[in-house]
This record gives sequence, C-alpha cells and structure tokens, in this order.
Amino acid sequence: MARGRPFEPGNSFGRGRPKGSPNKKSLQAQKLFEDNSPAIMALAINRCKEDHLLLRMLASRIVGRASPSQLKLGRLPFKTLQDLDRASEVTIQKATSGKLFLDEAAAISNLIEKRRRVIETEELERRIRTLENPKGNDVAA
Repeated sequence: MARGRPFEPGNSFGRGRPKGSPNKKSLQAQKLFEDNSPAIMALAINRCKEDHLLLRMLASRIVGRASPSQLKLGRLPFKTLQDLDRASEVTIQKATSGKLFLDEAAAISNLIEKRRRVIETEELERRIRTLENPKGNDVAA
C-alpha cells in the first residue's frame, strides 16, 4: 500500500516540513487557547464547582507545572555496577527531596537500568568466552 504520491521531479521546495518543527495548525490552536485561557478558566470555575476533577484538569492545562531551571545532578559515572548504584541513590535522594520531578527521576532510572543491562550482558559474554576457551585461546576477540 503506497503512502502517498512522491515529490515531483524538480521539486525546489525541499522534502516538506522539517522533522521536529511545529505544525502551523497546532501552533494556532495553542495560541488561541492561551489567549482565551482566563475566560475558559472563569467559565470552568462557574460551571464545574461540583466537578473537581474537570477543574483540576483544566487548571493543569492552563497553568502547567513549574519546571525548575536546569537541574544540576553533577556527572554521574555509568561505567561499573557500583557507579550505577551510586547514580540510582543520587536520583532517589533528589526525587524524594523535591529537587527532581518524579517523571524526570523515572527517566534517569530508565537510563540507569538500560546501562545496567549492557554491563550485565558484557559480563555474561566475557564469562561465556572464558568457559568456552578454558586455556585462554581466545579465537574470536
């Protein structure tokens, strides 16, 4: 199944909108929403006094969450399992002290877990090679 017509030969406009650039319609909708957010909020407060969930959702969309300036975690080494243990400990301390949002801490923990898997796989590969070549004759280095 074809995904659409390819660009015409001699197209001087390039390959379309660059990756990561915002869609014009989305920008217009966001601007319209931001321009009218006080009126939307006032209407929501008047109409949704019983519906606290809807009010909370609207408020979070308009106000958003306050994000801190660039967080200084310092350089976290990721070379050994001990380094990963220390990085995990620092991440948890920052998250529980409120210096790091929980979703940011989860993202960092995800990176730590992925690195742990790589280190673990390399260690298992090294052990298997040692078991397969007990005399130290490493055929495929």
